[in-house]
Amino acid sequence: MKSERRPTLKLPWTRAPRAALSSPSTMLVAVLTGLVLSFVIAGAVLHVSTVGSAAVQYSLDRLCPQAVGPNVVGEELTPESSATLVESAREAAVEHGFDEVVAGRYTYPQRVEFDDGMPITRFGHRDHALDHLDVIEGGDRSGLWVAESVAEQGGIEIGDRPAATGAFESPQVTTIYADLTPPQDDFWCTEEGTVTVRPLGGDFEDAHVTFFADGDEFDDYLDQSGDPLITTVRYPVESPQTPEDATALSARAASLVADVRETAAGFSVFETVNARAYLDRPVELSHESSRTVTLAVLPLTLVSLLVGLAGVAAVAVQWCQRRHTEIRLLWSRGISPAAIGGKAVLELGLPLTAGIGLGVGTAAATLRLFAPASVIQPGTEALLSMIMFGVVIVAVGVLASTVALRTRSTFQRDRVRGGARSRRLLVLLPWELVSAGLAVWAGGRLWDGALTVETGEVIPRIDPIALAFPLLVVLTVAGLVARLLNGSLIRSHRLQMWSRPAAQLGIRRLAASRGTVTGVLVVALLAVGTIAVGDGVVSAQRQAFDAKSGLSVGAESSVQIGNAEVRDGLVLPDSLAGRSTMVGVTTRDIPGQGRDGRIMAIDPATFVAGAYSDETALHRQIRQQIDTLGPADADGVVPAIAVGGAAQGTVDTGRGLEVRTTGSLEGFPGLSRGFGYVISSAAVDQPSTLGAWYVWSTLELTAVIDALAAVDVVALNTAERASAMDALAFLTIQWTFSFIVVLGVVLAVLAIVSLLLAVEARRRQNVLSGALATRMGLRLRTLVSSYLVELSVVAVLAIGFGALAGIVGAELSAVRLDPAPEVFPMPSPGMPLGFLVWAVLIGAVVVSIASWIAVRLVRTARVGELIRG
Repeated sequence: MKSERRPTLKLPWTRAPRAALSSPSTMLVAVLTGLVLSFVIAGAVLHVSTVGSAAVQYSLDRLCPQAVGPNVVGEELTPESSATLVESAREAAVEHGFDEVVAGRYTYPQRVEFDDGMPITRFGHRDHALDHLDVIEGGDRSGLWVAESVAEQGGIEIGDRPAATGAFESPQVTTIYADLTPPQDDFWCTEEGTVTVRPLGGDFEDAHVTFFADGDEFDDYLDQSGDPLITTVRYPVESPQTPEDATALSARAASLVADVRETAAGFSVFETVNARAYLDRPVELSHESSRTVTLAVLPLTLVSLLVGLAGVAAVAVQWCQRRHTEIRLLWSRGISPAAIGGKAVLELGLPLTAGIGLGVGTAAATLRLFAPASVIQPGTEALLSMIMFGVVIVAVGVLASTVALRTRSTFQRDRVRGGARSRRLLVLLPWELVSAGLAVWAGGRLWDGALTVETGEVIPRIDPIALAFPLLVVLTVAGLVARLLNGSLIRSHRLQMWSRPAAQLGIRRLAASRGTVTGVLVVALLAVGTIAVGDGVVSAQRQAFDAKSGLSVGAESSVQIGNAEVRDGLVLPDSLAGRSTMVGVTTRDIPGQGRDGRIMAIDPATFVAGAYSDETALHRQIRQQIDTLGPADADGVVPAIAVGGAAQGTVDTGRGLEVRTTGSLEGFPGLSRGFGYVISSAAVDQPSTLGAWYVWSTLELTAVIDALAAVDVVALNTAERASAMDALAFLTIQWTFSFIVVLGVVLAVLAIVSLLLAVEARRRQNVLSGALATRMGLRLRTLVSSYLVELSVVAVLAIGFGALAGIVGAELSAVRLDPAPEVFPMPSPGMPLGFLVWAVLIGAVVVSIASWIAVRLVRTARVGELIRG
């Protein structure tokens, strides 16, 4: 007699994907989990990829556009050597793929005899120069183009002709053009030292150029004169957008430079040729910046990956809970846990994968919102595809293994008790003490120096362990608050607040789902704290750079003027009045203080209008203390403000200037380094006693120069805040912490979705109790208030403690993340009022929506169907 084999149950493989539609909330959670997981990973890859591009673009923005390509400059060249150099440079351009060449040749300054005078000028010719000169008179594209100041000095008019050189008769003057003055536009910026005149330069050091419109005529002139030449060859190119493009351009430039140097090697020892490419440094800095951000972001990305995989495991657990009856049936019919895990993959694998793809697309679409640049490096797409393929494999594996392990532990009784004990032990362990210990360790490394600069590097490297300090502070606070909330909810059954039924009902509902509530609170608190940390450090770096550069220059723009103009009582023109001030400065060895100090004379009445200022406490003190300045008293002692640790009291600063301090400040515009004293310009009898006088203004530099030129005041030296310091080191830290803000935003979205899904998951329980309560006389207002109380407890705790932990963490970290600690002031985030307002508004909106959903479910419920179900 044959033995009958027990039939085995086959999994419904073909129907498993459609079965997911019966649990739309679980499917939605799977999609959102995949989206969050992949968005963080893809965002990290894209963020790091754009850092190098952003660094290159920033460095090239500070470089003259015509200096991006190779640069060739020859000095003291004979006409023959100059022609050879230009010809060689043009041939090398063709060989190495440079499409455009702009050559310029200039004689040295000399007196040139015209009919009515002998002005100092230099002759020259440059490709396309006439297209970039502003014509005042004439304009015929032939003959000589003379600068306006040269024409005035020599009494030159249209039609005049310089004295003949040998057998060569110079062409006549056809055009008078406006003087070229610094700063110049893109075409002239590389030639600025040759085509402009420095106000403090001596005779025959600088001169405006008299341009030959025709290059052949200039060659004829040189054949007769034999004048030595300054020769420049530039190669205009489009600025590269990525480090790879910059590296390729740099390699071509280096090859061209080598060819030009080989040609120049045959020149005489008196002829010098400097051929170089400026791209090497921007490329090097971009690599340094990318390395710094990558090393700082990589640990955070790995942690985010683990958190995302934990979310996938939570989705698997939720699926097991919803499919508990089906899993029990399958288990009883001999289906293995691995096979059940495969069924979960068939149901949730597609939504999970779709969510991962959606997350990648979302990261790419929102790249401009969080990345420092929008241009990614070549090969990033392939790398991202490989990484996301691996993420899909790992996520599916976690989903299957979690379901298999959950099934085995659920239906094998010998493991249930041990598993329960293990879970209770995990809950009781004080994990927040572990994070607190790690925070102390990371804080120690932060205090020892989170930024290190390797030999030969400029961009500081960030210690990733020290970087984690503020986040560990937030994590520790989240653990403590969660533990306190959980303990309070366990004991909340003793609470009797029936005189306030809304509060009583809300707290009881919290206690009934304290596990879910605690989880949502932890995620929300981490989100708020992480955003506060990232936003705080980013704003601190931005504010520190602005303040350091502003205090270094003194204002948005600074223009040195001659002492003679100040002595003659210069009155600023109307276009500058109200937004400018005059400041006198001198540096001297102040007796008894062991180092040079600076004496600054300001006009208290106009200083605030023209000097750099922000809303920090320092500038509020400045505005108060400058009112104490004034002329010298009867004893000849001048009221002064001591700055940067200068000695206080009555101090003899030397050279007959004795000051009496009326206050002290840590820093002052124009005194970001060192120490000094600030006095009133009314106390200065002779402007010449101060070494230099400046016009400080909140206007742009070109506007100040033009306004001064309109009243015949020459700008001697200029500076502007925007370019006073290199911001790349500050930007690198900003780019690092901007990714932390992205992590916080992702956590915030996850917290919001978790809260809304938690309301839906408890729908049956809450709807039944709420519907019964309303039919027993509970007022709608009380029901609404109870949900507002319940959800507001979570929101208030998350926003309050999260913001507090984040602000404290950012405040402690920002001071230690200063790329230029030698320059005052130190970074300080301050109180992020804007962030707090947004956090409260968003929290209120989320609580309102969740409460509306819960109340609507109660009001539309049918009690009879709920009881029968």
